[in-house]
Amino acid sequence: MMPQASEHDPAIRAAVEDYALGWLDGDPARMDRCLHPALAKRAVADPRTGRLDLIEATKDEMIEEASTPKPFGRDLRIDIHAVDDTVASASVRSEPYLDLVHLAKFDDRWLLVNALWEHAPTSPASLESEAGVRRALRDYAEFPFERDVVRARRCHHPELRERRQVVPGSPDLALEETVLDEVLTIAAEGFDEEPAPREATTVVLDMTATAASARMDIAWWQIHLHLAAFADGWRIVNILYRTKDTL
Repeated sequence: MMPQASEHDPAIRAAVEDYALGWLDGDPARMDRCLHPALAKRAVADPRTGRLDLIEATKDEMIEEASTPKPFGRDLRIDIHAVDDTVASASVRSEPYLDLVHLAKFDDRWLLVNALWEHAPTSPASLESEAGVRRALRDYAEFPFERDVVRARRCHHPELRERRQVVPGSPDLALEETVLDEVLTIAAEGFDEEPAPREATTVVLDMTATAASARMDIAWWQIHLHLAAFADGWRIVNILYRTKDTL
């Protein structure tokens, strides 16, 4: 079952507005206050080639980009798709861009941790692209239980950014990050203690022909994912997850 609108929604929306309008209006202070210091803002370098190359912007680069106003309209569509206590997925559509974002709560602040962006999409998602997203999500949900390194490698981008808060909800900005090599080790070795249940509840939150946001509830975790389309299929680029409070 998907999380419904929560008491956190106004604060999440305000952070996403700071992100979008800070860039559009040329307001570095707004950009600064909404971004985590370790922001990973990413995009497929050239979607026409299908290659795995990514481009990435840091927080400092985003603040610098917010130094001048931009010649675009200020109409925004902000959607808050899922909130799981201290992590959230949202999207913002502006005249030039679509940004899929992950946010985390630090004390009383919501900060953008991950973003996957693309130029304003001209093509809606097709049944074929949705099937590709769901295949990648099935691989992700099943590879550790099956100890399937091939599936793990197939569904992740080589430059995966998988992250979680070290102290969820606290003022501590520390993040724990897992890279693909560590994920492949998990795939090869499996779990010391297999979590139950292993069945995943998965929802595609937002998607275009080449970018997607999803949420998965499985075993011990609530997982927010960004995926991008490449020549060899859809791959997970960003993850922000939390461990359920019931443990």
